[in-house]
Amino acid sequence: MRKRGARWFLRAAVLLGVAGWGVGCCSPLERVAEEIGNPVATPPPYPVGARAQALQDRLFVADMHADTLLAGRDPTRTSGYGQLDFPRLRAGHVGIQVFSIVTNMPFCVGLDHCQRGPNLVALLAIAQGWPVATWADDRARALYQAAKLRGIASDPAAGLALLENAGTLADLLAEPQAGRKIGAVLAVEGAQAAGEDVAGIDELADAGVRMFGLAHFFDNAMAGSAHGLAQGGLTPLGRQVVQRALARGMIIDLAHASPAAIDDFLGGWAGAPFVVSHTGVRSVCDSERNLTDAQVRRIVRAEGLIGIGAWNVPLCLTGSAPASAYVSRMVQSIVRAIALADLEHPGRGQDYVALGSDFDGWVRVGFDASGWPLVTEGLLGAGLSEAQIARIMGGNVCRLLLRTLPRAGPPPAETLCSAG
Repeated sequence: MRKRGARWFLRAAVLLGVAGWGVGCCSPLERVAEEIGNPVATPPPYPVGARAQALQDRLFVADMHADTLLAGRDPTRTSGYGQLDFPRLRAGHVGIQVFSIVTNMPFCVGLDHCQRGPNLVALLAIAQGWPVATWADDRARALYQAAKLRGIASDPAAGLALLENAGTLADLLAEPQAGRKIGAVLAVEGAQAAGEDVAGIDELADAGVRMFGLAHFFDNAMAGSAHGLAQGGLTPLGRQVVQRALARGMIIDLAHASPAAIDDFLGGWAGAPFVVSHTGVRSVCDSERNLTDAQVRRIVRAEGLIGIGAWNVPLCLTGSAPASAYVSRMVQSIVRAIALADLEHPGRGQDYVALGSDFDGWVRVGFDASGWPLVTEGLLGAGLSEAQIARIMGGNVCRLLLRTLPRAGPPPAETLCSAG
């Protein structure tokens, strides 16, 4: 794990710079960087059986994590490299995609005991020609990426709806499935995106951020990271930030948070909306990136939603593994998470499991964003019912957003999430 992490960060340090210096859509340097840094083990197409395809055509798929906003390419167009663009989302029948804002990715050997810098995203900001204000400021980098997605959504030709309130999501769900826009949710990965004061939460909320990750690869002023030096819990400022984020209609994301920070949140905000957006199950893959069985059960007991990742680390897969191996390990992880959740809520385990790919996160995946039908077929093969699969593949995320996004009146009917 540590050697793989060291190689990953060394590669990322070089590739983020290369991707940036090839500024502009589809530049040769950017393509080379993403082919190496965001590899897809098995390229499309991804044929599946008739039953799986028929089910996929009716599903509303939701993915809780992708880092595509770091890429310099135009996501509205098929690029042929990287792991996600809008045409591939549509091919995978994705109705909701969470786009994560990454503001600080430290160079850290082994993904263990990481410090705040040096910051590879700052290098990327300079190389890609982001505004000077973003070069040395996490909040400015977050607001720049939020504006980037907002700008894309403002073009009707993009077919993207930025989901800032429950009414927008309800309107999207009421549209005919054919030609329906993709719903986009903005998230931040690490509370440093807010700066170091509560006022930063309001700036992020006003920019459209609706999912708030407490930590990423290092301890920040609000919370400890599972990869950090101290790996402590929530700080006094962190508690204020959590409270403000919840008041502004944000969903808290515990992915990458230290065990102590997870415990502090679960102990202090019973009933608050939260997720672990992209992770795995340690009893399937013994990775430090994954949740223990006890953590899964406690998260489910607190009504949290767990996103199973599609990249190699939480699935314990090597570089040579094909898409079929990724699908098999994802299905194992989903089935195990359901079984653990059933111990807390018998017969309802499927209500607490979702998808969190980590596409375009400078990671290796088995399939790209058009490959979700493979997972649907795998879940059918594992004996899950179509109703269970509909929940896992997107229904749970859809329902959470309808309940949680800011709204003027009562929450829209959750049956909208079942409309085919």
